[in-house]
Amino acid sequence: MIISTPQTFHFEFSNGKPGLFDALHQAESACHKCGMDDKQTYLVQLCIEELITNALNYGQPNHPIHFHISLEFSAPSVTLVIKDDAHPFNPLTESPVPDLEADIEHRTIGGLGIHILRSMTKSMQYDYVNYHNLMTLTF
Repeated sequence: MIISTPQTFHFEFSNGKPGLFDALHQAESACHKCGMDDKQTYLVQLCIEELITNALNYGQPNHPIHFHISLEFSAPSVTLVIKDDAHPFNPLTESPVPDLEADIEHRTIGGLGIHILRSMTKSMQYDYVNYHNLMTLTF
């Protein structure tokens, strides 16, 4: 990553998947602007897509959810914070733990996305503050 001074980018939306697609595009632009390669950029986008899709599907069905995403680039790390106003849900403790040893046809649904994100990030933290879910990931 080529960055001399810390830079922060913010994106907000409440229009579901169309907003998610726009946020992914904005995140890609921000990552490239800060010198991240395609692999690092994809990881940031994967984290955004996984966490927001989970919130859209399970956080508050049939109600709009407001999302605020911030990306802070401060070499050598990147911090991603996703804030939403869906029902409280800590995916780090409430998602099922996937059984990676079971045959694929015997595995239960759920938990694999969070497992993958945990294995690809330096840290993940969940907080619930002022009626908002906050997920903070560091790369």
